[in-house]
Amino acid sequence: MTLRQEYNAAVEYLRRAHILNLRIDAGFERIQQLRALAERRTAAYGRERVIGSAAADARMDVVARIVDAERELDAEIDRLIEMKREIAAVIARVPDERMRALLELRYLNDRTWEEVAEAMNYTPRNVYNLHSAALKMAAPLIAEAESGKSVRTA
Repeated sequence: MTLRQEYNAAVEYLRRAHILNLRIDAGFERIQQLRALAERRTAAYGRERVIGSAAADARMDVVARIVDAERELDAEIDRLIEMKREIAAVIARVPDERMRALLELRYLNDRTWEEVAEAMNYTPRNVYNLHSAALKMAAPLIAEAESGKSVRTA
């Protein structure tokens, strides 16, 4: 693999954290929507004046389906968070603190380049140069992680 290919592979690997953040946020939003739906449905059923257990059975069925959907979403969010932890573990192995901080700010915290530069008190050009050096340092760690070898945190 050429140096350019390693660089591109490293960028692609680290960008997964951004997608994971989006998916985690979307999962939490869906859970909130399900909870709001459950509240509306149980409130609506509570107003019905039906004799017998049909209304109670229908209410329980809706709540059970919502709880099942929420459990599935919780499991998916846990899986996504674990994937993000794996990326964080690779970043944690970068030996230079400044480079590690840059990678964390950019990829784990979803900061823009301008925000990273401001947080690190660097110019954007310095951040881009540091990013390039950080990727060169992280590329072999990422290749190791991608090949299935164990990744230990620093």
